[in-house]
Amino acid sequence: MSSAEDYEWADDWYDSIGQAYCLTLAEGLTPAQFLDRISAVPSGTSEGLEAIGIRSQQLWEQDPVSRAIIGVTEVRDADGSPWALGVEVNGFLGATPEVIGALSAGTRVVSHFANASAECFYWMADGRVALTFDPLFPQDREGSESRAVTGQLRAAGFDLADDAENIDHPTASAFALAQHITGVEVTRDLLETATYEVGVAPHPAP
Repeated sequence: MSSAEDYEWADDWYDSIGQAYCLTLAEGLTPAQFLDRISAVPSGTSEGLEAIGIRSQQLWEQDPVSRAIIGVTEVRDADGSPWALGVEVNGFLGATPEVIGALSAGTRVVSHFANASAECFYWMADGRVALTFDPLFPQDREGSESRAVTGQLRAAGFDLADDAENIDHPTASAFALAQHITGVEVTRDLLETATYEVGVAPHPAP
């Protein structure tokens, strides 16, 4: 079973992209279907993550409120079944319930997000919350599967003791938990070198 140790690279990767990311896995969807479900306007392809980061920064400087850049690529779980992986640099569409609720219609979506001031983890199933929590405070969980995943949380490296004050590697543990739930292993090489279908997506109206 995957653990935080398997994702030790995640902390360095997180620093390398400016300490702001969101990863979203949607079961059985193609990248085009993923973009369509979040009402994103297709905007070409990107060979690797660096260009997505540059475009995200440019859009952030122009319009930080209403739109976001997201890249989506196809990945496979341990059984060979397809998933769509959405990657955001300095974005949070995958941490927005209105967005991932619609994305998860008839399927499963698992996402995790972190920036300098917040972190969160979501598992949505057909529009309903199966699990959500702050990786810094994994004792406080909500969702229909919040109790059932206790063993997976511990295996991923989360300390669930009521008096736990610090999680050593919350980002790495979030990556590991996502693999436990989806069966998809995400590597640094995959994130940095994949071919992404890029979309410009609207943020939900406040």
